[in-house]
Amino acid sequence: MASQQESSGTPLDARDLWRTPQFVFDYLHRIYNFEMDLAANVDNKKCKLYARYIDEQYNSLTIDWSHWGKVGWLNPPYSDVDPFIDKAIEQAAGGFTTVMLIPSFNGTSIWEKIYDNATVCNIIGRLSFLAGADFEKITNKGKPNEKIVMIREGEPVPGNDRASCIVQFGGKPLLPTHIKRDDMK
Repeated sequence: MASQQESSGTPLDARDLWRTPQFVFDYLHRIYNFEMDLAANVDNKKCKLYARYIDEQYNSLTIDWSHWGKVGWLNPPYSDVDPFIDKAIEQAAGGFTTVMLIPSFNGTSIWEKIYDNATVCNIIGRLSFLAGADFEKITNKGKPNEKIVMIREGEPVPGNDRASCIVQFGGKPLLPTHIKRDDMK
């Protein structure tokens, strides 16, 4: 059986550009009052008030996040989430709070670290992330009704079959163990 990564109809180079749905960020921002976006670029940064974001040039994994504030938002590249989890654990030890949106693959080995160092809020209902660039997506990949669909930058990307969760490292836990996607709207 193919993994979810292998069976996806989204090109590899487009996946790490997906943007957080605005309603998810807005809901969490009302709770946490984020001071910075810890993995972003000029087009997809969420913390617009102060325009504080850490991009690939500054490499979020190599700097001390507390120099930028006390609470950060993080939707890491899903192709390599583990180093961001390790960094969030490291930063929490220094008093920094990271709120992270990640896939809910709780059967993988990184989850032992998450459960030992963070609180988890599972999202009930799939999220439609927003495209970070124009791309062609194959729907119904490998099936007789397979077709190519053009997805435009900023549009919801259909077909997400993965659960998502919000993970908080550091600080006082502020979220329930689960929340319905539509309750965040």
